[in-house]
Amino acid sequence: MSMHSKDETLLLCDPNVEVTDELLAELLGVRYKAYRELVDGLKALDIDLCWQFYKDGTAWLAKGPYTWTGPRGGKREYNTFWLSVWDGFFDVSVYFKDTERGEVLALPLDGSTLDLIRRAERMGKINTFPVTMRVCSETLPPDLLTLIEYKKSLAK
Repeated sequence: MSMHSKDETLLLCDPNVEVTDELLAELLGVRYKAYRELVDGLKALDIDLCWQFYKDGTAWLAKGPYTWTGPRGGKREYNTFWLSVWDGFFDVSVYFKDTERGEVLALPLDGSTLDLIRRAERMGKINTFPVTMRVCSETLPPDLLTLIEYKKSLAK
């Protein structure tokens, strides 16, 4: 079940129009400030932001890979979140395993975020649930970077 209503419009759907900071600033308006706050917070966490066009979703999405060198020298990558841009807002989704729900609920988060986590439904047969935060203003939800940082800590 989609959390978006049919009157909400997904943006960045043209594979030939590459995502740039200028384009994002134009599309996001005042929310671009929150986007930049996210980008700066990711840099502090050593997490990248990578835009790619996905044919199955027919849109450009950003993922947040955390990359490190494994014990044998190999490059390892662990995705921490997904970002999509909509008309009037952007969404950031962090996916956790069902078995991690208790640990996520134990994080220092505000009540509305804890309610969001409690209500998050398991995705079909996949043992994961999404925590999706919608950014509709020029400030980033304070718990978003906490969730991303915790997701990063799960990288093995």
